[in-house]
Amino acid sequence: MSDFSSFPPRGDALRLALLALVEGDVPAAASLLDLVAPQGDESVDHSSLVARLFWAQGQDQAARAVLGAALATGAPAALALASVALCDGPEHARRRLDSPEPGEQADAACDLALHSLRADDLAGAWRWLERAHQACPEHCETARWRRMLEEAGPSAPLLLRVEGPPPSARLLGDVWDLLPTPDRGWLAPERLLRRILAATDPGPDLVLAPADSALARLRQAGVTGRVFATEGDLAGLPAAHPLADLELRLDRVLSLEREERPLLAAAQGLWQQACALDAVACQDAAQALVTLGTRRPALGALALEAAGVLVEHAPREPLWRSYQATLAVQAGARPPALQAADAALGLEPLDSMSLFLLVPALRALGMGPVVQHLLERAHRQPELAELADWLEQDPLPAVQAVISDRLRSRFDDAAPAPR
Repeated sequence: MSDFSSFPPRGDALRLALLALVEGDVPAAASLLDLVAPQGDESVDHSSLVARLFWAQGQDQAARAVLGAALATGAPAALALASVALCDGPEHARRRLDSPEPGEQADAACDLALHSLRADDLAGAWRWLERAHQACPEHCETARWRRMLEEAGPSAPLLLRVEGPPPSARLLGDVWDLLPTPDRGWLAPERLLRRILAATDPGPDLVLAPADSALARLRQAGVTGRVFATEGDLAGLPAAHPLADLELRLDRVLSLEREERPLLAAAQGLWQQACALDAVACQDAAQALVTLGTRRPALGALALEAAGVLVEHAPREPLWRSYQATLAVQAGARPPALQAADAALGLEPLDSMSLFLLVPALRALGMGPVVQHLLERAHRQPELAELADWLEQDPLPAVQAVISDRLRSRFDDAAPAPR
């Protein structure tokens, strides 16, 4: 997202225009945008704000045209700024309640629930969330809002007035993403992709989703990640296909993990259904679970079981042995950890993620000389030398703190193989 605080002085007009639009003061936003003309990279910011202004004035066609031009520049900030331009005020949200798309109806109802909270109307927020649930029972954002309101209770409206980082990660988790921010308005991550696609020319690479397809079901729910099947495969499968169920189950597990809520039962349900479907789905679920297991020790035996499935499928792959060693260390199972680490050390080629996992695991097992030998081996591989230097210098807690971020990005960036 763009950092509006880093704008040059003239950029204050853009920042204030955005805040005016978030607050619904359309005349003030129009006046501020008239003060400045786009220059250089700011053209994307300016165009996005102009698009949002058109939207607030009810000029949808003009807004889409301006936004499309901003995205066509290819500027890195364009996609994020498009999310700003596509945030809806209450009147536009009410109009979208009549959309033929269940997911868009639920999006609109969630926006209106937020507006109710900002007006200290908790009961009204619950009514809008119930309408969102009725429109699209699998809508991810609705589920997250409901969890947040159930936990926050009568204090929920106060959460919208908090400035800066959330006061309690346990309470808000990634629900913080749902709340207004200077650069995003109130657009939730779940529907960024659908909003962008709906507002711009999708281009030739977009996979069309037939109304009764598994892909359409996931897009309506707001699930944008694809782990168990490609978009092309999902477009050709019926909405009730088990692969769509698995994508929804995994999305729920990941959301619970980000919100720091108990997730073992949800993860067990995902694992059981995936393994009952076929070997490929089981392996896809296993990769997700071993990654999560490094961040959430509560998954314990389940993550170790998943690692075992991956090792059995690819016994010559050092990465799965490295995961197995790490998870066994986490579980306090020293003999299995030593066995897995020893097997990983005997495999080639050594990759960066395996090295990243093995060094802290071996240190935790008290295998200092083995760690030194492993790092010397890594130094002989140019692509691993820099990582080896860093692992030599950082103490164990620092390495472990970074592992979760590295693993999260690796999993989030993974693309499903064609089925």
